[in-house]
Amino acid sequence: MKKKFILFTFTLLLFLFCMPNVLADNSAYGAVVSCGTLNDIPAALPDMTKFLVNLIKIIVPVALVVKGTIDIAKAITAQKDDQIQKAKASLLKRLVAAVAVFLVLAISQLAFDLVATEGEAGNVASCLNCFLNSKCGS
Repeated sequence: MKKKFILFTFTLLLFLFCMPNVLADNSAYGAVVSCGTLNDIPAALPDMTKFLVNLIKIIVPVALVVKGTIDIAKAITAQKDDQIQKAKASLLKRLVAAVAVFLVLAISQLAFDLVATEGEAGNVASCLNCFLNSKCGS
Protein backbone atom coordinates (compact mmCIF):
# COMPACT_ATOMS: atom_id res chain seq x y z
CA MET A 1 0.00 0.00 0.00
CA LYS A 2 2.84 2.36 0.86
CA LYS A 3 4.54 1.78 -2.52
CA LYS A 4 1.32 2.60 -4.36
CA PHE A 5 0.93 5.80 -2.38
CA ILE A 6 4.51 6.84 -3.10
CA LEU A 7 4.08 6.05 -6.81
CA PHE A 8 0.80 7.98 -6.94
CA THR A 9 2.34 10.97 -5.15
CA PHE A 10 5.38 10.95 -7.44
CA THR A 11 3.18 10.77 -10.53
CA LEU A 12 0.97 13.58 -9.30
CA LEU A 13 3.95 15.80 -8.53
CA LEU A 14 5.47 14.98 -11.90
CA PHE A 15 2.33 16.07 -13.71
CA LEU A 16 1.94 19.19 -11.59
CA PHE A 17 5.47 20.44 -12.09
CA CYS A 18 6.37 19.06 -15.52
CA MET A 19 3.14 19.49 -17.46
CA PRO A 20 3.44 22.38 -19.88
CA ASN A 21 1.00 25.12 -19.09
CA VAL A 22 -0.58 25.43 -22.52
CA LEU A 23 -3.35 27.70 -21.26
CA ALA A 24 -0.88 30.40 -20.17
CA ASP A 25 -0.23 31.29 -23.80
CA ASN A 26 -3.04 33.57 -24.95
CA SER A 27 -2.79 32.28 -28.51
CA ALA A 28 -3.47 28.69 -27.41
CA TYR A 29 -6.34 29.51 -25.06
CA GLY A 30 -9.53 28.44 -26.73
CA ALA A 31 -7.70 27.81 -29.99
CA VAL A 32 -8.57 24.84 -32.15
CA VAL A 33 -6.50 22.94 -34.68
CA SER A 34 -7.42 20.71 -37.57
CA CYS A 35 -6.36 17.13 -37.99
CA GLY A 36 -7.45 15.52 -41.22
CA THR A 37 -11.19 16.07 -41.54
CA LEU A 38 -11.60 16.99 -37.85
CA ASN A 39 -11.51 20.76 -37.45
CA ASP A 40 -12.44 21.38 -33.82
CA ILE A 41 -9.64 19.76 -31.83
CA PRO A 42 -8.53 21.86 -28.83
CA ALA A 43 -4.93 23.04 -29.29
CA ALA A 44 -4.00 21.72 -25.85
CA LEU A 45 -4.78 18.09 -26.77
CA PRO A 46 -1.92 17.56 -29.27
CA ASP A 47 0.49 19.33 -26.90
CA MET A 48 -0.56 17.09 -24.03
CA THR A 49 -0.26 13.99 -26.20
CA LYS A 50 3.25 14.99 -27.30
CA PHE A 51 4.20 15.60 -23.67
CA LEU A 52 2.91 12.17 -22.62
CA VAL A 53 4.73 10.41 -25.48
CA ASN A 54 7.98 12.16 -24.55
CA LEU A 55 7.40 11.33 -20.90
CA ILE A 56 6.93 7.65 -21.75
CA LYS A 57 10.00 7.81 -23.98
CA ILE A 58 12.10 8.91 -21.00
CA ILE A 59 10.47 7.38 -17.89
CA VAL A 60 10.04 3.79 -19.12
CA PRO A 61 13.71 3.21 -20.09
CA VAL A 62 14.96 4.84 -16.89
CA ALA A 63 12.58 2.73 -14.78
CA LEU A 64 13.67 -0.46 -16.55
CA VAL A 65 17.36 0.29 -16.00
CA VAL A 66 16.82 1.20 -12.34
CA LYS A 67 14.81 -1.99 -11.73
CA GLY A 68 17.56 -4.06 -13.38
CA THR A 69 20.23 -2.35 -11.29
CA ILE A 70 18.28 -3.05 -8.11
CA ASP A 71 18.02 -6.73 -9.08
CA ILE A 72 21.78 -6.88 -9.70
CA ALA A 73 22.47 -5.23 -6.32
CA LYS A 74 20.20 -7.72 -4.53
CA ALA A 75 21.90 -10.64 -6.25
CA ILE A 76 25.37 -9.35 -5.43
CA THR A 77 24.51 -8.85 -1.77
CA ALA A 78 23.12 -12.40 -1.63
CA GLN A 79 26.49 -13.62 -3.05
CA LYS A 80 24.96 -16.52 -4.96
CA ASP A 81 26.34 -17.12 -8.42
CA ASP A 82 23.05 -18.50 -9.73
CA GLN A 83 21.12 -15.38 -8.71
CA ILE A 84 23.82 -13.11 -10.12
CA GLN A 85 23.63 -14.85 -13.51
CA LYS A 86 19.83 -14.58 -13.54
CA ALA A 87 20.04 -10.89 -12.59
CA LYS A 88 22.58 -10.24 -15.37
CA ALA A 89 20.31 -11.90 -17.92
CA SER A 90 17.33 -9.94 -16.59
CA LEU A 91 19.28 -6.67 -16.76
CA LEU A 92 20.30 -7.39 -20.35
CA LYS A 93 16.68 -8.07 -21.33
CA ARG A 94 15.56 -4.89 -19.61
CA LEU A 95 18.27 -2.86 -21.35
CA VAL A 96 17.15 -4.20 -24.72
CA ALA A 97 13.53 -3.40 -23.86
CA ALA A 98 14.49 0.12 -22.72
CA VAL A 99 16.36 0.81 -25.95
CA ALA A 100 13.48 -0.63 -27.96
CA VAL A 101 10.88 1.56 -26.23
CA PHE A 102 12.96 4.68 -26.74
CA LEU A 103 13.82 3.94 -30.36
CA VAL A 104 10.31 2.89 -31.40
CA LEU A 105 8.83 6.13 -30.10
CA ALA A 106 11.66 8.32 -31.40
CA ILE A 107 11.65 6.71 -34.85
CA SER A 108 7.87 6.94 -35.12
CA GLN A 109 8.00 10.63 -34.22
CA LEU A 110 10.73 11.22 -36.78
CA ALA A 111 8.98 9.20 -39.49
CA PHE A 112 5.68 11.02 -39.12
CA ASP A 113 7.50 14.33 -39.01
CA LEU A 114 9.23 13.54 -42.31
CA VAL A 115 6.25 11.98 -44.10
CA ALA A 116 3.45 14.27 -42.98
CA THR A 117 2.38 17.29 -44.96
CA GLU A 118 1.23 19.99 -42.56
CA GLY A 119 -2.42 20.84 -42.81
CA GLU A 120 -3.28 18.37 -45.58
CA ALA A 121 -6.90 17.32 -45.13
CA GLY A 122 -7.66 13.63 -44.78
CA ASN A 123 -4.03 12.59 -44.44
CA VAL A 124 -3.53 10.09 -41.62
CA ALA A 125 0.20 10.81 -41.40
CA SER A 126 -0.41 14.53 -40.87
CA CYS A 127 -2.99 13.75 -38.18
CA LEU A 128 -0.56 11.45 -36.34
CA ASN A 129 2.16 14.07 -36.76
CA CYS A 130 -0.20 16.55 -35.12
CA PHE A 131 -0.52 14.37 -32.02
CA LEU A 132 3.05 13.05 -31.86
CA ASN A 133 4.94 16.26 -32.68
CA SER A 134 2.32 19.01 -32.13
CA LYS A 135 2.65 20.17 -35.73
CA CYS A 136 -0.97 20.75 -36.64
CA GLY A 137 -2.76 22.76 -39.25
CA SER A 138 -4.56 25.75 -37.80
